[in-house]
Amino acid sequence: MTDSMLAILMGIIVVVVGAGIWAASSNRELLTQWFREHHLRDLMHHKH
Repeated sequence: MTDSMLAILMGIIVVVVGAGIWAASSNRELLTQWFREHHLRDLMHHKH
């Protein structure tokens, strides 16, 4: 493996890991918001 290939591989890994972390954090916010909304609706329906 040459240095340039190693550098390209490292760059790809960094981008993929960064994108994965960003997607996980943004999706977690959406999931928690969705979960809270549906949980609140279910609790209100059960109370009535």
